[in-house]
Amino acid sequence: ASGVAVAATRNLAQTESVNARVRYGGASLLSIEGALGYSKVNYDDAAYVSSESQQDTGSLGLYYHPGGPLRLGVAGRYTRTKTPKGFQEFQGGPFLPNTAKSNNLDLLADYELTGLLSTHARLSYTRQTNSGISAADFSGLTGSLGVNYRPTGKLSFNLHAARDAGLNAYFFQGEVLEFGNQGPVPTRVTGQYQNSQITNVIGLNASYAATGKVSVDAGVSYSRAKLLSTVQRAGFPNQPGADTTDISKIAYIGAHWAVARNWGLGCNLGHEQRDVSGGVNYSYNADTIGCLAQYIWR
Repeated sequence: ASGVAVAATRNLAQTESVNARVRYGGASLLSIEGALGYSKVNYDDAAYVSSESQQDTGSLGLYYHPGGPLRLGVAGRYTRTKTPKGFQEFQGGPFLPNTAKSNNLDLLADYELTGLLSTHARLSYTRQTNSGISAADFSGLTGSLGVNYRPTGKLSFNLHAARDAGLNAYFFQGEVLEFGNQGPVPTRVTGQYQNSQITNVIGLNASYAATGKVSVDAGVSYSRAKLLSTVQRAGFPNQPGADTTDISKIAYIGAHWAVARNWGLGCNLGHEQRDVSGGVNYSYNADTIGCLAQYIWR
């Protein structure tokens, strides 16, 4: 943000994930597919404690393959996300836990044309509840669309769009005008907003297989999230604040090296522009660099 000193900090994220998928029926007319997943993320920077979470997922779907490049399906999907220190009722107070449970009924469609073009679409009815922040509950339509185009054996493009529900909680400081006998007086208030309704995102990325072991990729994405605000003032109960819009624009370029069949190394360089407006207003630009070592057990 303009006029704000930049502070350089080190934050190490530790992630764990286990996923399993089983399919019965293969390419026959009807098939059944189930999946289970577990993931966990922790940060060593205390400022990110509210972003630490553990997630469990499960789904079971029935697919119909009428022939040709089309496959249709219907599935039930469940997600439970635990954030042990998800939010604070007031700034400086203790962190409280939140468990978000999401039940989804998915309608699915896959279309693949000779390896050149493939499309994956999902339309869902989603019902999300939160144990700690009932105002963050959501029910309605969500979905996603992905299109992959591979013009050559080395080059591919992927276009993706999604509309999904989620939750994050942050505090902000601001001023409101209190009108009394002496006229308007600015009063400092504390607010909390939750990314608790809907995030819409669209992105495009390209990947190029430079060699049999080295690939290069680049991409851009745009996301727009609706946030709810809660305003706190000394001596007054919490009140709903103005809706807030959170817009992020991201561009990145990276490379990956497949060292061996089961593991690889990769790095990427990115740039992000973020603009938050409404109940709270701020913006910033950030440059990021990230590297990873990946091992796949199979």
